[in-house]
Amino acid sequence: MERRSGDWKRFARKALNGRFFTAIAGMMAVEGITFVSSMLASGIFQGTSVTMLIVYQAAVFIITLIMAVFYSGLSYMYLNMARNREFSLRDLLYMFSHQPDRVITAAFVLTLIDTVVSIPYLYVSYTTPAAETIQEMMMQMQQVTNTMLISAVLGVVLKIPFEMSYFLLADDPEMSGTEALKTSFSLMRGKMIRYLLLQVSFLPLAILCMFTLGFGLLWLVPYMLMTSAVFYMDLRGELDPPQDVYDYDYSSIPEIVQDRQNDEQDENNQDDYNSEA
Repeated sequence: MERRSGDWKRFARKALNGRFFTAIAGMMAVEGITFVSSMLASGIFQGTSVTMLIVYQAAVFIITLIMAVFYSGLSYMYLNMARNREFSLRDLLYMFSHQPDRVITAAFVLTLIDTVVSIPYLYVSYTTPAAETIQEMMMQMQQVTNTMLISAVLGVVLKIPFEMSYFLLADDPEMSGTEALKTSFSLMRGKMIRYLLLQVSFLPLAILCMFTLGFGLLWLVPYMLMTSAVFYMDLRGELDPPQDVYDYDYSSIPEIVQDRQNDEQDENNQDDYNSEA
């Protein structure tokens, strides 16, 4: 069944219904730890020398790898929500007790991509001499901004094939990090444009959040994360109607699919009754 952005978003809203507080709390906890860790690294590794800048970037790289374990735990929590399974904020620590080295392996590749594509931005930022006039300052700001945007867009495009890696690792405790990257690439083959369009569809809401001083992001970010989880479930075929409604385990899919199957079953029973009459 071919689905569009609106379908995945509808499933996501259904999954978040009554669970938004935990979804927001989990997201804020992970983002908070990331922010504090980054600030500590920035405070400890101060300086403008090339050596200090390299050490700082290395510290950020290591922090990113560790935070990936938290983000994979967040993915695990969101999947539990979407599947109507038991969930709690303890899920954020789930991957720490399920071979976190698998996550770090996958995160190493993803973080390496970010690091490589950010080199032009870092080079421009650290090598541009101080501006002496307002005109020079504006030109430098534009150059740095353009380089940053190009690096960000390039990083997003290059990582799209591997976006399902953390969900895969959360689903299968025995899957290695390398295998998760390969499986994600396989799942996303032919679906990358659809996933990119799904993410772009949130852009108008992100712009609106700018007018809420950022508070709107407390609602938007969990919404986006849940939609990605639903997209992953769709790739795995979990949202497809089961062929045998009597033998299917409804506990593994969102309530909206179960409701649809119940409605179809009622319609079939009604048709049988009418034919008998």
